[in-house]
Amino acid sequence: MNESDQLRHKVLNYIKENSLHPKPRWHFMVMVVLTIISVFCLAIVASICISIIIFSLRFSGAWYVAGFGSNSLLPLIMVFPWVWLLATAATILGIDYLMRRFRFVYRKNILFVSGLVSVVILGIGLGLERSRVHDKMVQGNKRMRHMSPLYGDVDAFPKQGILVGRVVEIGSDTAVLETRSDKELTIEIPPHALAQFGTFSIGDVIVTVGRWEGGTYSAIGVRKTFTNFPGLNPRSGRQKVDFIKEK
Repeated sequence: MNESDQLRHKVLNYIKENSLHPKPRWHFMVMVVLTIISVFCLAIVASICISIIIFSLRFSGAWYVAGFGSNSLLPLIMVFPWVWLLATAATILGIDYLMRRFRFVYRKNILFVSGLVSVVILGIGLGLERSRVHDKMVQGNKRMRHMSPLYGDVDAFPKQGILVGRVVEIGSDTAVLETRSDKELTIEIPPHALAQFGTFSIGDVIVTVGRWEGGTYSAIGVRKTFTNFPGLNPRSGRQKVDFIKEK
């Protein structure tokens, strides 16, 4: 008996001993189709999660305070959308698990295939975020602006050290901001807080990192950002006055 016959004999004995029954071809075709659909759905979910992460960092102001050094580290950790990061990781792991069930993946470099899928998902997520769909949801829904299960609570961000607002008044070492909670808040701005990113004017939108001292918010770093910040009311018609000229 040659090797081929011996192998065939072993396979048949194994099938007989374990009472295995062959499955029809359509069963495997259905499983492949279901796997492809599952991978596609998980990829869409992962892309949406990534777009929410990026927007949440913009929405909270964390995207703009990374340059403030070690003072911004704790606020970044506090406002970072960790839940969405974990959801993204779970969906990507699910995609990787399902793709390993495809027979053709074993003929490819699994790291290359996984990396390619991750790049595609990241690209779709960036595209969704750049489409400003999340901005439109925030701008068009006042309730979502204040208490959003997707993007975070804008009332909590200042308590965590990051404050976003439109400048409505400027004093010698203070500024009054219109926040996304439709409130006006006076903050202290020491000269060193402006040293790195320059000045601002009435009507500008600024992002600050600071700390609360006895009920007063003192800025550590100040940065002017784009005017149409998500969640803020349209720009007021007040006259622009430079911060330095008011000092």
